[in-house]
Amino acid sequence: MKRKLTAFSLLALPLVALAAPGNCTSLAKLKLPQATIQSAVLVAAGDKLTLWSGGQPQAMLKAFCRVRGLATPVPGSAIGFEVWLPEAAAWNGKYLQAGNGGTAGAIPRPSLLDGVARGYTTAATDSGHVWPDGLDYGWAAQRPEIVVDFGWRAVQRTTDAAQGIVRLGLGRAPKKSYFMGCSDGGRDAMIVAQRFPERFPERFDGIVSGAPALAWLDMMIGGALLQRELTPPAPGALSVAKLPALQSAVRAACAAGGKYIADPLQCRFDPAVLQCTGADIVQARQRWSCTFDALDPDLGPLKRRGAKLLRYHGWTDAPIPPRISLNYFESVQQRMGDTRDYHRLFMVPGMNHCADGEGPWQVDWLAALERWVEQGEAPTPLTATHPKDGSTQMLRPHGIR
Repeated sequence: MKRKLTAFSLLALPLVALAAPGNCTSLAKLKLPQATIQSAVLVAAGDKLTLWSGGQPQAMLKAFCRVRGLATPVPGSAIGFEVWLPEAAAWNGKYLQAGNGGTAGAIPRPSLLDGVARGYTTAATDSGHVWPDGLDYGWAAQRPEIVVDFGWRAVQRTTDAAQGIVRLGLGRAPKKSYFMGCSDGGRDAMIVAQRFPERFPERFDGIVSGAPALAWLDMMIGGALLQRELTPPAPGALSVAKLPALQSAVRAACAAGGKYIADPLQCRFDPAVLQCTGADIVQARQRWSCTFDALDPDLGPLKRRGAKLLRYHGWTDAPIPPRISLNYFESVQQRMGDTRDYHRLFMVPGMNHCADGEGPWQVDWLAALERWVEQGEAPTPLTATHPKDGSTQMLRPHGIR
């Protein structure tokens, strides 16, 4: 009887170093559950690669095997992902998965390049859609499965495929696995921390989550309401598209369903009956909160696994209010008690969204996480540096004196 290949059985397959020197292309033959390998190409040091749409080709400093794939877990789903495997001699034995940013739509290859430069095998996804504008939502219209992919499924399926590819491509499982992202990638990281710490044998030992869009749905609703109030036409003005609804309501009230009103002076129509009451908002929360939001304060599974969660947020972050991170930290403390052994939050004065700002903001968060996971060196304090003037400031974890 044929045994169905699952994510579990993929990780249990015999270890064969398919990506040994000169053998990178053999990974293209790998069969994955609900996914296909589109290509596996050896990129030599000095080869040029375009990292983002519209960018200039950039010379690679190290050789690696570039594996491109497509996961199709359900009809209508198309999750693009890439896995970059360094040469066996240059591999640090670890796996790093990168989160995306904005509304995604492309694989964040600069993050893959950074991981390979550090010696990691790295993986990332386009979050389930290809789109030219990383701040636009046109890709989501009438495509609920694509929306679910963006919400969480793309991260999960990329992890499933990538960790299997690493195991088979380099002949052994990674000794440590990390996830790192900021903004929506920070939300990706928190989705991993809250939902997937124990479900499969080789999940993440450490997670870095920067400026995470934890309350995604509330942020989008708030942004839409703000745009409605501040964008012409002025508040209260009706668009042409809304006039037919008003006309129909007037006819129903004063024309007995007819095409015109016989006595307009007797018409007692109140347009307030058409006013939105906020039930679109309620329905949106009911339908989509579990897809987008990463607000679950129960970090028990992550704690039991022995994983570490390192979070940071800039105090001058405009797109994602820093209070969101503080609120979540407090909710976790209320649920879990003292979490300093596995969950720490750093608020960075003078730091904008994910990077930049007037205050010293540059920290190697991944290195700090590695020391915490691998050497037991808890991240406190940390030194932030300003890349332009070299100034520094000491950062201490929130809630720990």
